[in-house]
Amino acid sequence: MSTALLTARPTTAARPAAPALPAWAPRVPALAALALLPWLAVLAACHETAWVALDLAELTALLGLDALLRRRSPAAFGAACLVALLLAGDALADIGTAAPGLPLLAALVMAGCVELPLAALCLALGRRAGAGQRRRPARRPTAMTSTRARVSSSAPWPSASPTGCWAPSPSSG
Repeated sequence: MSTALLTARPTTAARPAAPALPAWAPRVPALAALALLPWLAVLAACHETAWVALDLAELTALLGLDALLRRRSPAAFGAACLVALLLAGDALADIGTAAPGLPLLAALVMAGCVELPLAALCLALGRRAGAGQRRRPARRPTAMTSTRARVSSSAPWPSASPTGCWAPSPSSG
């Protein structure tokens, strides 16, 4: 038997481009937030405090994502992840707490047709917004320059002498 050493090879192929989203897709988070308002009123009338709190968090996250998408901010990806997490958690909680029969079927339909597709769309929108921005390299501190040649020393930074001129640090012996 022979043994082979498996190593990861760097790939030179570019990552495939994400599929194009329709022109109306960036408006979906705001429309979903608007659609939550009547449902929040129903939940509040039934005194379902926990569900009201979860749906208010979803509403706030959707409106925040909408604002970041309008500004084309790279932070939209983080907001999209938050929205997707809240929507997936809502779907899981709905399914887990539904009574058998029609309530469970309704929870499954809502999860499969509304909440999880909306989460996937928000992630795609956030990824597209984040991919459009190039990250700037971190700024390096600027070194002080002088007309005289710098004397090399063992210290990484020169120290100031009493005269105010830059001088090398005394090297330890």
